[in-house]
Amino acid sequence: MRSLLFATVLLAAGLVIAAGPVAARDRLVIGTTQYPSTFHPNIDSMAAKSYIHGLTHRPVTRDNAAWETQCYLCVKLPRIEDGDAVVIDQPDGTKGIRLTYTLDPDAVWSDGVPVTTDDVLFTHEVGSHPQSGVGNAELYRRMTAFEIHDEKSFTVTISKLTFDYDGIDDFRLLPAHLERTIFEADPATYRNRTLYETDTTREGLWLGPYVVADVVAGSHVVMRRNPHWWGREPAFDEIVVRTIENTSALEANLFSGEVDMIEGSLGLSLDQAIAFEKRHGDRWQVFYKAQFALD
Repeated sequence: MRSLLFATVLLAAGLVIAAGPVAARDRLVIGTTQYPSTFHPNIDSMAAKSYIHGLTHRPVTRDNAAWETQCYLCVKLPRIEDGDAVVIDQPDGTKGIRLTYTLDPDAVWSDGVPVTTDDVLFTHEVGSHPQSGVGNAELYRRMTAFEIHDEKSFTVTISKLTFDYDGIDDFRLLPAHLERTIFEADPATYRNRTLYETDTTREGLWLGPYVVADVVAGSHVVMRRNPHWWGREPAFDEIVVRTIENTSALEANLFSGEVDMIEGSLGLSLDQAIAFEKRHGDRWQVFYKAQFALD
């Protein structure tokens, strides 16, 4: 069931701001109640992993804060009126669509290797394999053909025309130069042998303003600035996402200064956040943000 919820974020307005502008920008520790089951971009759908990837792995397209599809790794969204999205008639009488994307010319993996259409083809190879275990297998089934124009431009044929035709949100690119040999060795066991599982801090796996620098399973994930990031400079040198499954312990860590912030969708419930604000609103800031959640 799809429902509209409110995510809450709690920020230590006293301790963190009082530490001064320089210290405040060095390191941010975020408390959550969930640890990712995998760091692979396309295997398993999990809120904790999505949160980490929001900092470390840019998608080709994704909804922005205004719930509008936006390019993150592409130059522009394909539009029917622009001619780079073309509706097609299929043999069974249904409508499909051909979408042409151009990857950001500055986009590189976290080892400096350029993001290319080779990564696009490899990602589709993994996603369309019946034994790979990707989360949104339906998306890959709908991608019936790829036409590569050059290292940055490609056209994909989608077998179903939808109102949000211009987005390929769950088509999260994989680094072909690192993952191809691992996948081709045995697709059935790839999900357990991928570098995202066996060598999570490996240079080249990441595609965002931060890279995963250290992981302790069930405990925390440390992210540091990506030296090859081509976008706007991130606000912090280091971000730590710490897993504390008990909400009472999570609050205690906030009070003690062990964490600076509790992430809303993976921290306190709406009722808990409202109660927290009533008790401690004079010391802490509580922010409410609308979000969609699948139950």
